[in-house]
Amino acid sequence: MAVYLCHEDPDLLRHEATVVDSRPGAVAL
Repeated sequence: MAVYLCHEDPDLLRHEATVVDSRPGAVAL
């Protein structure tokens, strides 16, 4: 089961991530 960052830290409004892959409608970070 995936753990979502917004569930782990709902008060976090900004984070850094690297886009590793993307396609229409989806992005892998």
